[in-house]
Amino acid sequence: MTGPLRKHLGFIVFSLAILLLLLFPVYALVNRVEPILFGLPLGLAWIVAVIAVEFVGVLVFYLRDEKRGENDD
Repeated sequence: MTGPLRKHLGFIVFSLAILLLLLFPVYALVNRVEPILFGLPLGLAWIVAVIAVEFVGVLVFYLRDEKRGENDD
């Protein structure tokens, strides 16, 4: 594997893992109202937590690419 796919394989795997956390088999385990976490039903708290993890992950990938000089901007 060479080229852009190999360079961004980690990001692709990370994105697919985040997607799987929000799809039926995994989300069905937390799709309930009780318990309440931080005033949110468990299902909504799960979505907020996954979005927060995704934000941090994308930020890490961006900073890593910026440090290596791979940013296309």
